[in-house]
Amino acid sequence: MDNLGYLIAAYVIIWLGLFAYLFWMSGMLKTLGAEVEELRLRLRARSDQSEAGAQPPAPVEAAGR
Repeated sequence: MDNLGYLIAAYVIIWLGLFAYLFWMSGMLKTLGAEVEELRLRLRARSDQSEAGAQPPAPVEAAGR
């Protein structure tokens, strides 16, 4: 039982790391959701333009390619 302090410290560090990771992932999920919503709006605007008889826009390349 001499190393009980180290065991408790290890658990605290692991739990703090887990919560920090979950907090970071929550922020990333919010950012991703905002990007998806922006893409939906762009797609809706494009479909509205094509229905109105406008010339179809050039295809968009995927990011990172």
